[in-house]
Amino acid sequence: MEGLLGSQNVRGYDIIGDTVNTAKRICDHAKADEILLSQTCYEALSPPPAVVETRQVKVKGKTQALELLVLE
Repeated sequence: MEGLLGSQNVRGYDIIGDTVNTAKRICDHAKADEILLSQTCYEALSPPPAVVETRQVKVKGKTQALELLVLE
């Protein structure tokens, strides 16, 4: 969900939800100059980019670990 939040006097634009939270947690696991993708995002790309390695990471709010792909 995205939009303006607040009152008549104070407003702020924000995005909230599971997708946003998951993306933030994936970013938190990236090292300097590293690009991480979820398996779902990777499968949506055509042609798929080269993968250097895969990682299983446990993130807050998810019962199962996410499989993240480290791109070249």
